[in-house]
Amino acid sequence: MERVGDVVGRILIWLDNVCNPRARKAALRATALLARSHPQDVVLSCVAHTLSSDRCAIELWKALGEEPQLPRRCCSSCWTSSSRDTGRRRAAMCLWLQ
Repeated sequence: MERVGDVVGRILIWLDNVCNPRARKAALRATALLARSHPQDVVLSCVAHTLSSDRCAIELWKALGEEPQLPRRCCSSCWTSSSRDTGRRRAAMCLWLQ
């Protein structure tokens, strides 16, 4: 769903520019809640988006990993289907899938 990807992309851009821990946590929670209904769209959007730091990437994948409804099978298929993956994104997903 294109709209979900747009929303997630905007959340991630915002996340890159916010330092307030409470605001960051709220943005990560919103992303995780979207993943409940649209897991593949959210994960593909996260994989396609380049975050400014490893810390942001780790925070993102940890937040998604805490979401029990998000099937890891979906993430595995997204991993193999994403041709634009960078090493840093793959490393963050690898930590998350463990």
